[in-house]
Amino acid sequence: MIGIIKILFSVCLASSYKLLPYEFGEPILKYRLCEGINSNLSETMIQTMTNYNQLGFNTLMLTTDTDPDVIPVCNETMSIDRYGYATFIDKIEYIQRSIKISNYILEIPKTLWNVVYHEILHTVGLGHSKEPGLMYYTVTLTRNYEVIPDDEIMYPSEDDIAGLELLYPETGNTDVIEVRKNNRHIMKKLSKLCSLLN
Repeated sequence: MIGIIKILFSVCLASSYKLLPYEFGEPILKYRLCEGINSNLSETMIQTMTNYNQLGFNTLMLTTDTDPDVIPVCNETMSIDRYGYATFIDKIEYIQRSIKISNYILEIPKTLWNVVYHEILHTVGLGHSKEPGLMYYTVTLTRNYEVIPDDEIMYPSEDDIAGLELLYPETGNTDVIEVRKNNRHIMKKLSKLCSLLN
């Protein structure tokens, strides 16, 4: 019993990443740019997807397919306290997802990059984190709710990467993959328990 408590304690200290409560792990994830999408958003989407693909976990690609499992990316007018969000609908056989980005940040390049990358990481399975990184990122505002442009673009942090490693184990040895899948379920439960303890 003491050993289990030690493991639980070390897991709670070792990682702050959260996994979303759906089954992810697709080797290829498809995104579709909505009709009339802003060119800045379109370009930023391509750049962030390219950077993500270089991490080597799975492959994100743009398509014109309209299949239900393809993730649409759109810009729209939102309230002044919303700048981007990802939606999820569990369809049992697949997760229907979408990304929406606020028109308000389309002309703020570094902020746009950070919001888009944050939402992409949601669609691959990461939830918000308590550790500095893209999944901890929030848009900075003045007292009048005006966006303060970010000074730099962000990339996945060590904490973000740790979550991705759990979601997307290396392919190859099927025994290893099965063990990692089992570990992933255990880690999800431990992660939920950690959040209850915090």
